[in-house]
Amino acid sequence: MQPKTIRPLHPPLLFIYFIFFYFDNNKEETYISDLYLPLIIGLGCTALLLAVFRLLLGTFAKAGILTSFFILLFFLYEDILNIIIKIPFGKNLLEVDKSFFITYSMIFLLVFIIAKYSKHSFSGTTRFLNLFSIILLTFPVSSLVFHQFEVLRATPDNTISSKNFSLPKHTLPEQKPDVYYIILDSYTNKKNLKHFFNFNNDEFISFLENKGFYVANESRSNYQNTNLSIPSSLNMDYHDWAESVKDASVVKSLFKNKIDYPKVPLIFRQLGYKTISYGRVHGKGNIYDQKLYYNRLLSPFTLTFLNKSIFKNFNLTFLDPNEIQRNSILYNFEQLKKVSEQSEPTFFYAHLMVPHPPWVFDRNGDLPNAEKTDKSTYEYVEQVMFVNKKIKKFLEYLLSNSKVQPIVIVQADHGFEPATSTKPNEEKLRRVFGILNAYYFPGIDNPGFYSKISPVNSFRLLFNKYFGMNFDFLPDKSYFQFPFSKHWQVAELPPLPKSFKDPKEIKVVNDLWIENLIKETEKKPEGFEGHFILGWNYFLTNQNEKAVKAIKKSIQLNPEFSSAYSSLARVYIKMKQYDGAMESLTKALELDPNNLMAKIFIGLLHLNSGNNQKVVELFSNPRMAASNYIEPHYILGRAFHNLKSFLQAIDSYKKALRINPWDYQTHYRLGITYEALENYSEAINSYKTSLSVRDWQKKTHLKLALAYEKINDHKNSYKYALSSKALSKTSGEDSELTEKANELIKRLQSVSPNLDGKQNLKPIDLNNFKNLIFKK
Repeated sequence: MQPKTIRPLHPPLLFIYFIFFYFDNNKEETYISDLYLPLIIGLGCTALLLAVFRLLLGTFAKAGILTSFFILLFFLYEDILNIIIKIPFGKNLLEVDKSFFITYSMIFLLVFIIAKYSKHSFSGTTRFLNLFSIILLTFPVSSLVFHQFEVLRATPDNTISSKNFSLPKHTLPEQKPDVYYIILDSYTNKKNLKHFFNFNNDEFISFLENKGFYVANESRSNYQNTNLSIPSSLNMDYHDWAESVKDASVVKSLFKNKIDYPKVPLIFRQLGYKTISYGRVHGKGNIYDQKLYYNRLLSPFTLTFLNKSIFKNFNLTFLDPNEIQRNSILYNFEQLKKVSEQSEPTFFYAHLMVPHPPWVFDRNGDLPNAEKTDKSTYEYVEQVMFVNKKIKKFLEYLLSNSKVQPIVIVQADHGFEPATSTKPNEEKLRRVFGILNAYYFPGIDNPGFYSKISPVNSFRLLFNKYFGMNFDFLPDKSYFQFPFSKHWQVAELPPLPKSFKDPKEIKVVNDLWIENLIKETEKKPEGFEGHFILGWNYFLTNQNEKAVKAIKKSIQLNPEFSSAYSSLARVYIKMKQYDGAMESLTKALELDPNNLMAKIFIGLLHLNSGNNQKVVELFSNPRMAASNYIEPHYILGRAFHNLKSFLQAIDSYKKALRINPWDYQTHYRLGITYEALENYSEAINSYKTSLSVRDWQKKTHLKLALAYEKINDHKNSYKYALSSKALSKTSGEDSELTEKANELIKRLQSVSPNLDGKQNLKPIDLNNFKNLIFKK
């Protein structure tokens, strides 16, 4: 009697495992329907491979092993490549075989030959792999089942759907105007564009205002990212319900219901509107009569795992994220025009992923210059200019070709921060939350706009004014949601400072932000992240002892939190407690060997310890040299300066400024290096640029005065010496600086007796330095 043949079940099971593994890691933002296409195509390909290898190898057992090996190589391509890069001979191997494809093929061919000519039946191996695959698959499946159970348990009883929603009391206008809700992802406001990016957006804002738009110039988003802000805007409410849910991943999944059945399109649909959506966030519910997709077959989930597989090696255009982004945005603008040509009243929600990165457009709509694609501030402005042109063109067409003037809201879901901060202070909050928010409400004599109106009230105002509804206005608030914690935890933002150039006003707002963080940590003392962010803000406001205490509390609550150890080290470095700093950095890297900030702070520790050569060795390696963080280049510049390698210092500072042109400290240090080379004109330019970003730096005023003295410009030297002295009195007496300023003033008065010590100082003319930063 022949032994029973063991069928190789492990290839399809292994394939299903990888699909479910990726799905489980993105379960908060994906839908079960995202699995259908990958599973159907993938399992079909797996069956085909099994059949082909069965013909080539002679048995299903061998075919199954080779198919499973192929699946492993397919899905683990990116992980294997990352391991190869880290091993000693890996870089040499990749120099010969850049894509690792030749090596991959040779490995697969070797396994094929072994399987082909082996005398073993592999029945035992097949049995083991079948069992192993079943056990492996239980992990993501059980995780998904448990998560879904938690979501169902946490779902509020009053959850809205198309079946249980009742239309508020209303009146219909004689002619229903089309309504366009256009989201420009990450488009910050005019003040931020000027202050942080040196870009004057007056021309676009004036265009909107001349067309009849109201631009709310002090508007802020209600939350810091799309997945929080859009559900809030389209449901006209805050996420207060999330306070009762402990698990943040469950909260994120519950947001899917807010997107599937958002209140705003529900109301429009029941008002007799056709509802259309296009963009990143429009859910899987049936609220919209029509959903526009650039590519319906390849969902973001499918694209994500394909780009982690061996397909990444083939440079396929349809998998290129940048090409997808370009084509998707251009398609979106085409749809705006097509929707405007429909005859029936329409609500159109269009979410355009621009000026959000990746950087795929210059101002003319062409691909950006490859040399500049790492300069996020430069490329961000280019994409702002591109979207300005496209929106202007669309609005010109829309407003001149509509029989009934439409309602238009052009709004950002949040502002722009190159890397959305996990440790925000007032300045970073301003960047992340400041938004473009413009309204076109034709035919309304008193629309009720105000400068701080936020997205949560946009449709409340619209429904009240056009459809006679009676929605109460909510307080315009903004909330920062802590990104690391497993618990839902938010802190309310303080108000905007009255002046961005007054250090006293900035301090008031920073103090209010710290008060809010304290309240949040008292409210949820078990939340490690609240203590961590509070500690970092203490550090930024020079309250170092409090910073240490708060960060240590965060570590006590979560001893595995690597970022807390590296941040604690940064505080210790400032306090010159270098042993404690090194101990914390060692622990940070033990927990997370890829903690880049820990490695950067090790360099800062060497710099502060006077070991400049060690800094050069650490930051000259290829990974650090290519870093998109400003800190390695800034620290390296300081080390080169200390070693009197001034030209290399200048080069490092300029690399830092290409990453962040508005870092005033780097401009200041660049000025010092130019002075060391006796290049006083460039030193003056650098000091002035530093002051154009933060003009209350008394030390920089004095350095500028001394630089002017060197070129015998006594008038300007005298002016900045006086301003340095004045700042020392208003922002806190600094005896050494005041003494140096007084000495300079006396020298100048002795050389130029006609200088008026009581002259009125004019503020720095920032327009003179409009292009200075980007020229650097």
